[in-house]
Amino acid sequence: MKAPILQISRHRINTDGDGIFTLVGFMGCPLSCAYCINDLCHSNDPADIQYNVTPEELFDLVKIDNLYFQATNGGITFGGGEPGLYSEFIEEFTKIMSPAWKINLETSLNYPQEHLRRLMPVINHFYVDIKTLDKDMYRQYTGGNIQPVLENLELLKAEGLAEKTTVRTPHIPEYTTFKADKESQEKLKEMGFNDLETLWYVKDKNVKEDKNGKLICDLLKAYRSMISKQENKPSWFKPCSYNGPCCGTCSLCDKEITSIQMNIDPTYRQMVVDAKDFPKPSKKLATEYRKIGTMGVLRNTPFLFPLKIEEFMEQRIECFVKELNDKANTY
Repeated sequence: MKAPILQISRHRINTDGDGIFTLVGFMGCPLSCAYCINDLCHSNDPADIQYNVTPEELFDLVKIDNLYFQATNGGITFGGGEPGLYSEFIEEFTKIMSPAWKINLETSLNYPQEHLRRLMPVINHFYVDIKTLDKDMYRQYTGGNIQPVLENLELLKAEGLAEKTTVRTPHIPEYTTFKADKESQEKLKEMGFNDLETLWYVKDKNVKEDKNGKLICDLLKAYRSMISKQENKPSWFKPCSYNGPCCGTCSLCDKEITSIQMNIDPTYRQMVVDAKDFPKPSKKLATEYRKIGTMGVLRNTPFLFPLKIEEFMEQRIECFVKELNDKANTY
């Protein structure tokens, strides 16, 4: 069994719940959204497929961050395209990975219920991009029929999974109205879904997310240091001294986390790290701001980040928040 992968994005911090996650985006989607930021997911050109892998091969690609996942209660977020179309693949993947990993699904829910029934036992949290509950607006924006979405929402509710579901109700310029957005949220609450997230779609597909690589790098270094200290092997940790532009990790940092992992557990498949003493990512509010979000949307949400890792991290976060607030004035 193989699946075509559009992208693998590592070190998503507190964008998919608490913790560090890797986003695995599949090719293929039943919808044709007007402002789709992943148009390549519809491509029939084999050159646009980044990886064509089995569940075992995907595990080999993402296991490098195993210790980060365990230390922060993170794991894998499957997105796309539409990950729900690959339910058998995801089910098989969860049999291979460490049981300590969390699995999220970023989904439109627009697919047959057989897929959702297969996914429900293995998904820890659903992030549903609902677009709108107005059937005419939905068809106009996505080109699809909203009925499968409604039926799958009812199934999640009936199976007691509403509390494990975050429903995103975006405002879509030129397609939805603020009145329609509010009506969608009210209907969702009536259905039993109370974890709602409001997003603002950006029409410019060329907008890029600010990676803030050095902040991510500092956070990952802090976790590597704590893992080494917990194992009484401080010599495993050798702080990176690079001071130039950074995307969050590099070959040297990856080599170090791989070496630590191999010293702890050569198979990568056993949960042997006792993570109870690691600081969990906090939901303490640092500030509210508007930023370019991971999926190319403007998020009007609190800035959530682990705040109590090491003193230098708190100082860097304060500077980072100030930078974000300064940027917010430009939007």
